Amino acid sequence: MAGGLERAIKGWRQKRLGIHVLSLIVDDPEGERATTDAARVWREEHGLHSAYIAADPSSKLVEGRFMTPRLTIVDPRTMRIVAFQQGWPGRHPEALLELARKNQR
Repeated sequence: MAGGLERAIKGWRQKRLGIHVLSLIVDDPEGERATTDAARVWREEHGLHSAYIAADPSSKLVEGRFMTPRLTIVDPRTMRIVAFQQGWPGRHPEALLELARKNQR
């Protein structure tokens, strides 16, 4: 998923969809709590230079148990979560593009 994310972001930018990506790293490769260094390494390893990358070692921004990756789609106009997806089925949720198109109007 991470490898294709950079490509997807560039495509969204070309289409002027206004989609911004924040990737939160919750642990490092050894399973320890993430650090800013772990986030930096993850960004470099996956070539994610068009996304914001941050460490969330205590999983403060995600409640309860979850599977990674977890995609949370937030409407920037209301700051409400409109959809989320756990795991990676090979595509981004349709709600992401629907929201982007709606916000272009």
